[in-house]
Amino acid sequence: MPRPTPVPLWSGPPSCACSARPPAPWPPPSASGRSWPSASHWPRGAPSTLLNLVAGTRRSFDAARRTAAQDLAPDFSPFQFVRTNEAGLSKLIGWLLDPAGSHGQGGRFLEAFVNWLGTSWTPADCAGASVRWEVPTHRLEAWNRRIDVLVTSGGKAIAIENKPWAADQPSQVASYLQHLEAGHPQSHSLLYLSGNGSEPGEESIANDAQGAARAAGRLYIKGYADLLSWLRDCRGRCRAERVRNFLDEFCHFIEKQFLGVRDVTERTELIEQISGSPETLRPALMLIHAGDALKMHLLRQLHQQLDQKARANGWTCAAYLEKSWPRYEIRYVPDADIRFVLEASSLRLEDVYFGVKYDRRNAVGAPALYTKLSGVMTGLFGKGRQNEAWPWQAAVSEDSGSLPVATNWRTGERPWLMIQSGQLAETVIAAAQKVHGALISAQLLPAPADQP
Repeated sequence: MPRPTPVPLWSGPPSCACSARPPAPWPPPSASGRSWPSASHWPRGAPSTLLNLVAGTRRSFDAARRTAAQDLAPDFSPFQFVRTNEAGLSKLIGWLLDPAGSHGQGGRFLEAFVNWLGTSWTPADCAGASVRWEVPTHRLEAWNRRIDVLVTSGGKAIAIENKPWAADQPSQVASYLQHLEAGHPQSHSLLYLSGNGSEPGEESIANDAQGAARAAGRLYIKGYADLLSWLRDCRGRCRAERVRNFLDEFCHFIEKQFLGVRDVTERTELIEQISGSPETLRPALMLIHAGDALKMHLLRQLHQQLDQKARANGWTCAAYLEKSWPRYEIRYVPDADIRFVLEASSLRLEDVYFGVKYDRRNAVGAPALYTKLSGVMTGLFGKGRQNEAWPWQAAVSEDSGSLPVATNWRTGERPWLMIQSGQLAETVIAAAQKVHGALISAQLLPAPADQP
């Protein structure tokens, strides 16, 4: 899809095919109707210099996008209509790797993939490969685990453990490597694909075992940003224009979702403007250093909002924001062990999920209760994950009807705007109310005293 021609921000309206319509003001007027002052007139070193610059840049790009909307549809993405959860992204990656895929490119994309990964597959191996999804680990005692994507050809295998949002389960990576070793002892590799390129935790595979597997070329660790080089290589090899356009859109999705880039041209222009003088660079560095403190301030603000709304329902809300897994816990009844939880997988806030936890998981009857809790949550929100800590959990997602919030809070701006406006607290409490009612109906929580 063609993109707008980059232009200097302050030199005039962007060139586009819709010149017959009146162009938007460039730069846009301020709320008072006056034009924005140049950086040379702002107080030296004042943070307002940078904030005004960023606001002006953002407004200018928004005006340009509106002007070009009918001709270029800059906000459109086919990924608005594609499932972009873990399973959906696994399906898409596997489709690209499949020589028999409807992209019609045979083994070209798989050849680019093995070159990118660094494995020794021949073009003939790639052309004759088969791809499967959600493959059970039937060679292990933990047979109920499933490999997200498995590519096989002859005696060779490449597995992909796709972790854009979710955390690992105990011994998960170690189990997958054992399964691959049992089925393809001569040539096998596991790609651990995380949202930010982080390594699997020691609970998933011991550090020494991870080091040995990586040194032997049996384990590769990459992030979604790393996929961009492979996708661009695929684009260069692709002969079908329709598929090339789709690859472009996949790249744009990754840039926006995992790198926080709404528009590459906009970001480039901001960098050039900010780095152009000390008057803008100094406050930029000040704000960068204040970024973590600002986010923690907003996270505490969210706790205050949640606690206020929880108490209005007769509940309480606790926050554990400086733990390895920052989380909010809503306890419906003071002496009950079931909690509604919103939690991040790390302090980086890249994978945020929600669900129910149960404190007494080692108590008599806990397995049956876990199963019942899982069934209640599945009935409300669909299939989720279950492990020792969670009877049911799932990643939050903007395209989900369960808890429509962005999964990645590190690069996304919308969760923070939702906190500031109070919308996020309302969304979380609405989900908690839904769970509360279902747990009462299932007799897993006592009914309120005033309920008949």
